[in-house]
Amino acid sequence: MIRTFLGGNEARYIGSIAAVVVNVAIGFLTPLVLAETIDGIIGQKRALSAWAEALGGREFLIRNLWIMGLMMLLLSVVGGTFQFLRGRWMAEASESIAKNMRDRLYRHLQTLPFDYHVKAETGDLIQRCTSDVETIRRFLSSQVIEMFRAVLMIGVALVVMLRMNVKMTLMSMVLIPFLFAFAFLYFKWVVKFFRIADEAEGKMSAVLQENLTGVRVVRAFGREKYEVEKYEKVNDDMFHKWRRVNDLLAVYWSGSDLLSMTQTGITLLFGVLLAARGELLVGEMTVFVSYISMLLWPIRQLGRILSDMGKSMVAFDRIDEILTQKSEEDAPDAVDAPIDRDIEFRHVGFEYEAKNPVLKDVDFTVKAGQTVAILGATGSGKSTLMLLLQRLYDVKRGDILIGGVSVSKIRKKHLRSRIGLVL
Repeated sequence: MIRTFLGGNEARYIGSIAAVVVNVAIGFLTPLVLAETIDGIIGQKRALSAWAEALGGREFLIRNLWIMGLMMLLLSVVGGTFQFLRGRWMAEASESIAKNMRDRLYRHLQTLPFDYHVKAETGDLIQRCTSDVETIRRFLSSQVIEMFRAVLMIGVALVVMLRMNVKMTLMSMVLIPFLFAFAFLYFKWVVKFFRIADEAEGKMSAVLQENLTGVRVVRAFGREKYEVEKYEKVNDDMFHKWRRVNDLLAVYWSGSDLLSMTQTGITLLFGVLLAARGELLVGEMTVFVSYISMLLWPIRQLGRILSDMGKSMVAFDRIDEILTQKSEEDAPDAVDAPIDRDIEFRHVGFEYEAKNPVLKDVDFTVKAGQTVAILGATGSGKSTLMLLLQRLYDVKRGDILIGGVSVSKIRKKHLRSRIGLVL
């Protein structure tokens, strides 16, 4: 569904992905430059890399260590530049998608049948068009790219670390699978609770909207206490359901913190042991610690990303429920027939609910220019007659004709624009 809302922003997304690739590459290069400085230049524990030899060799670089510092500074500047570009392009693309989504939702709501708006809760529709769209915008603006960045970082880190020291790599990654499993388990649970909490928030919004729009009626009949109790009930329900979501969030972050700190401790301890035995250089250990520190945060973030993805999936479903509703349409042969003609109800039958008829075999004619008053008890179908005349509802049985033309053959916009109705 997202592709339909991109609206020419494909280039920005591709540019953002390219910026992430460059940023990740620079992030991994910086510790390697530091390791080269410690082990190859200052410590002289191993041969220089080809790129360091190309800069002038060990003796030259020892006399000009500022070159290595300048290189790390330049890498940081370039990395920051691409980080800025990524953020800007993603922000522009996600804002454009959110705008397109709101526009399409509003246009589609205008085309839905009268019956849909009668049954739908206005507050819930407002929430879907505002907070649900905002949820999707936030996810698209940062979390999609962050997920790609996390996967890319893990892949690159594994390749570089395995080339340096296999045993150290295995010990540096020993708890990573548990972090992944914990994140996916959290995602599995939180999606369900997000849906429940969102529905509760929609009900609360509906009650609030109905009360505020009808506040004069509430005051006129002295129903303030009833409305306060009604709102407190749905608000309390929403509070408890969102608290359940936050409880899950607290469990995840505390658990992932424990796993992350334990993994860092294992990496440091094992690195010191290998360095003491001469199997790992100090600079290489610095690289491993730097890489693990860089990796743990995105992996921990994966739980939040998956959590936001779950919330976005719920938001997508709620928006899709609106967009998949069938729009009101005219018959292919509909015409703009004259409306100032005789109106004929011909054996009309109608019910809002099955087996509960409101109108039965209603048959009468109103001549052009004639004034007619229809009297009856509440619920007898007076308003329904006018709703059927305007085709806000369609008759179940019989027909309504204007000037001998069935209203089902008259364009709805033409018909409704020429009949005054006070709801």
